[in-house]
Amino acid sequence: MLGFAEGSAEMRALLGNKGANLAEMVHVLGEDRVPGGFTITTAACTSYREGGEMPDGLEGQIEEALRALESESGRRLGDPVDPLLVSVRSGAPVSMPGMLDSVLNLGLNEAAVEGLAERSGDPHMAWDSRRRLIQMFSEVVRGVDAMAFEDALVEARHVNGVEVDSDLDQAALKALAGRYLEIFRQQTGEDFPEDPHTQLVQAVRAVFDSWDNDRAVTYRHLNGIADELGTAVTVQRMVFGNMGDHSGSGVAFTRDPTTGALTQKSGTAGCISETGAGPCLDGKALDFPNSIAVSPDRSSVYVTALNSNAIAILDRDDSSGTLSQSSGTAGCISQAGASCIHGTALDGPVDVTVSPDDTNVYVAAQGISAISIFDRDVPPETTIDSGPAGATRDSTPTFTFSSNEVGATFECKVDGGSFDPCSGPAGSHTAFALADGPHQVQIRAVDASSNSDSTPATRAFAVGCLNLGIGCVSV
Repeated sequence: MLGFAEGSAEMRALLGNKGANLAEMVHVLGEDRVPGGFTITTAACTSYREGGEMPDGLEGQIEEALRALESESGRRLGDPVDPLLVSVRSGAPVSMPGMLDSVLNLGLNEAAVEGLAERSGDPHMAWDSRRRLIQMFSEVVRGVDAMAFEDALVEARHVNGVEVDSDLDQAALKALAGRYLEIFRQQTGEDFPEDPHTQLVQAVRAVFDSWDNDRAVTYRHLNGIADELGTAVTVQRMVFGNMGDHSGSGVAFTRDPTTGALTQKSGTAGCISETGAGPCLDGKALDFPNSIAVSPDRSSVYVTALNSNAIAILDRDDSSGTLSQSSGTAGCISQAGASCIHGTALDGPVDVTVSPDDTNVYVAAQGISAISIFDRDVPPETTIDSGPAGATRDSTPTFTFSSNEVGATFECKVDGGSFDPCSGPAGSHTAFALADGPHQVQIRAVDASSNSDSTPATRAFAVGCLNLGIGCVSV
């Protein structure tokens, strides 16, 4: 495992999207502006899935990392005076929205809730957080029926004469938390675990298990996501979105999802025009644009222009969404040629679309009653065929890999290095003299047109130990 400050955005395969992005936020904003925590790597999840048990030594590492977090925050998990609360969140290397599980407010036991109420000056928030923990832990960790809690909540609103949850007062929330404890006991035959360390370990195990729940497996199969990736687990100090009218939590949008209102980028990033007039970037073959399509790999935008009798081909920056156009004939295809590549059946193009397999672009031209068919220069895809996943004793592991394009060459990167031609014979690469700890190898195919795989094949593994950062467990 790694503390946030020890990771980076380059370690996405090992730390998952969430862990890698939190690490990057720490590097950019500083540790004082990002709530502290640590990430249990995907290598630990892989080991758990292979053996069916928590990896040897992992619980000890969690305890050690927790002590470091307690020291940093000046609070202790479950403390009856000034408790530290943590969230335990899933974080796969690729986006799987809503498919995996998380648990919030861990550490808020019967003693800690009173301390939180006193320390925050907001007993309503404290008891609201307590009942949320009981419900989420029960559902995620122990599989208790969610409707039992929903029925109890509806009854509490009815008894107290309120319409929304936030109008329940402190006494009502405290009584509701007690009812939730009864539901847990009735459905599991056990008392709710009040030991915060037990809560934490069981929550980590539940997040690992969620990688193989039905909805996650179905989502991966529908979206071509490899089962062996596993999920990382991020443990982070809680902040509260329910602490009165001046706090909140949510998602930030660059487009208003309710009204659809847009904010235009400033300067030349905000538009491309045929003439380049005003603040727009100068473009070509954009006279009377009437249809637009984005390529499936999000790297290109195709625009049909009626008066130009052309398709403008724009490069798209995936991180910012800004567009640029290649110079010369690479930037467009037109009926007449001119400064564009010469095309046919492009008289009066009115619509453009990309084929489902990403390999073609179809353009409907009304002036010539035709459809033009273009081949897309698609980057190759890369597959890692063999090599360690999880833990290995081999400090010089060998990986074999392949591409869907015949004749492709390969570039390799280990950890935070740069992509360089892979060593060894074609289709294999040996990483030399790796230190003990977690590593990741990334491999991308490069085709004859110098197109490289934009989503390199990635494998996370650990040499000599399962995790790194707060201790190391030998394998």
